[in-house]
Amino acid sequence: MEKYAVAPAAEVLPGRARVIVAGGIEIGLFSVAGSSRAYRTLCPHAGAPVCRGEVTGEIVRCPWHAWEFDLVSGQAVGNPACRLESFPVEVIDGTLVVSI
Repeated sequence: MEKYAVAPAAEVLPGRARVIVAGGIEIGLFSVAGSSRAYRTLCPHAGAPVCRGEVTGEIVRCPWHAWEFDLVSGQAVGNPACRLESFPVEVIDGTLVVSI
């Protein structure tokens, strides 16, 4: 896996997504339940840019078909077999670093 420094941790706020590109992959960064999460912004249902959808609490809603995903687990609400692709993320010296 390759590591990418992608954003200052302080700029990723609860209730909002920060969409970046690392290693040629569009990724949504989230601050959820006191930790950072990184998900590929590709809805497993229909390929939509899911991380560009509305964030409410710990849920992101896909902008195309309103599928909802739990940002803690990445699982689709109501369909635990379907989940977002996640990437390891850590904070190093105040910067979010994603491993791809």
